[in-house]
Amino acid sequence: MTDPLSLTASIAGVVIPALHGMRLLLRDLQDIKDAPENLEDLKNDLFLVDGALSSLQDIEPEDLEALGSNVEDNIRSTVKVCSTACDEFRSDLQRWTRHSQDTKLSWRDRSTIGFWKQDHIKSIQGKLHNCQVNITSVVSTATLYSSFHHTQMTQEIRRALSSKEDELRAANRNAVQQQRQVELQLEDLSIQDPEPKETAKNLQEEQRYLEASQKLLGELLAKIQEAAKSQATPVVNVTFGSQNSGLQIATNNAPMSGFVFGGRG
Repeated sequence: MTDPLSLTASIAGVVIPALHGMRLLLRDLQDIKDAPENLEDLKNDLFLVDGALSSLQDIEPEDLEALGSNVEDNIRSTVKVCSTACDEFRSDLQRWTRHSQDTKLSWRDRSTIGFWKQDHIKSIQGKLHNCQVNITSVVSTATLYSSFHHTQMTQEIRRALSSKEDELRAANRNAVQQQRQVELQLEDLSIQDPEPKETAKNLQEEQRYLEASQKLLGELLAKIQEAAKSQATPVVNVTFGSQNSGLQIATNNAPMSGFVFGGRG
C-alpha cells in the first residue's frame, strides 16, 4: 500500500511542473495582441485544465489511493503528457512568432499560426481536452468513492453512482471514437505521403494518448461498478431464539419472502 505522504509527493511532482508550464504558455498567448481565433480557443482549454489540475491537488491522498495503483500511474502519465505537450508547443510558438515584434503578430506569423499550423494547434487542444476530462473524472470518482465508503448508502448515493457510471461510459465511447478518427487520418496520410511528417507525428502521439485515456477511464468505471455491485443485494442476518422459535431481526427495509411460521417440530 502506498504511503499517503509519498502519494502526495508523487502527484505534486507532476502537477506542479505541469501547472507552471501551462501558465507560462498561457502568459505567452495572452501577450499576443490580436491573436487568431484558434489561439483564443487554446487559451480557454488551458484555463480548464488549470482548474482540473488544481482540483486534483485538493483530493485527500487516502481517497486517491483507494482508486488503486493503476489509476495513480495513469493519472501521472496523463499529466506528464499534457505538460510535455505544453512545453513543446510553447517552444513552437516562440519559433512561429520570430518575425513579430512588441507582441503584435506580423502578417507572416499570423498566416503561419492561423492557417499552416491549424493541425498542430488542434492536436494540442485534443490533448488538453482529454487531459481535462480524465483529471475531472478522477477527482469526481475519488470523491464519490470516498462518500460511498465513509457514509451510509443512501438513494442519493446510488443515483450518483449510476450517473457516474453513465458519464464514464460516455467518456470512454468518445475516446474510442476519437481514436478511430485519428486512425483514419493516419491512413489517409500514409496514402498521400508515405514519408514521416509533423502531422503524422502529432496524430501518432494523440493515438497513444487516447489509448491511455481509455485505460484510465476503464479503471475508474471498474471502481464505480464495484461500489454499485456491493450494494445491489441487501444482506439480512436472521437469528432464531434458543428454543428454535421466534424471529429476531435488525431493521429491514427490503421485502421478505419464503418464511413459513408454524409450531416447532
